[in-house]
Amino acid sequence: MPKIPFVVYDLTIPGSGEVVKFRPMLVKEYKTLLQSQELGDDTGFINTIRAIIDDCLLNKVNIDDLPMYVIDYIFLRIRAKSVGEMLTAEYKCNALIDKKDENSISNNKEPCGCQFQVSFNLEDAFVKFPVDYHKKCIIQLSDTIGIRLKSPTFNRFRSVGLEGKNVIDITDEYIYACVDSIFEDDKVMVPGIDFQLNDLKEFIESFPSTKIEEVSEFFKNQPTVTMIMELTCPSCRNKSTVELNGLRDFFD
Repeated sequence: MPKIPFVVYDLTIPGSGEVVKFRPMLVKEYKTLLQSQELGDDTGFINTIRAIIDDCLLNKVNIDDLPMYVIDYIFLRIRAKSVGEMLTAEYKCNALIDKKDENSISNNKEPCGCQFQVSFNLEDAFVKFPVDYHKKCIIQLSDTIGIRLKSPTFNRFRSVGLEGKNVIDITDEYIYACVDSIFEDDKVMVPGIDFQLNDLKEFIESFPSTKIEEVSEFFKNQPTVTMIMELTCPSCRNKSTVELNGLRDFFD
């Protein structure tokens, strides 16, 4: 059978600025994606996305070393060029409007409740970095000791086993996945080489309470794939701004 040529697109990786080339998904790859979505298995879905990106990128890129927000961004670009840039979703207007009660002279405020379809273009998605993100990556614990954090890579994210773990263990493992290094004066210690998870757990216990709040704040404000839409309800004409954050928001 003849071999069908495919279109090649350029993509700029957020953060690094590196330009890579990619092709759209093939039918067999798209079928695999749909099957993993139907199963509802988050781990399987993430692994499927990783395999698709690995197949569609034409440059040699270590997928496992990319931050999760970059994985999400690349996948959206591949999906847009494979199936189409436009997506349609249902939106319910929750604006409070006056609804007059026949038995009362006063007006009551009730949610509009109008449901309508909205269309959005995946090409409008971008990576949103929190304010002062690069400054907040460094948590200074004393004059000479500090910890440098980073967004977890795909490999680290996948290695954090959440199933069957309590909240404290999840927090410790997630912190470990996000540690770039710990430094004391000129000495730099790297996770997996100079210290392990249990070492980090003991180190965290010695944190001043105010510093653990800074660490928590860093985790709460990670870069994320974002889209901002301005909507107008066709019923009450209320204008609202809807922000999609993270891959799940785009496809739920």
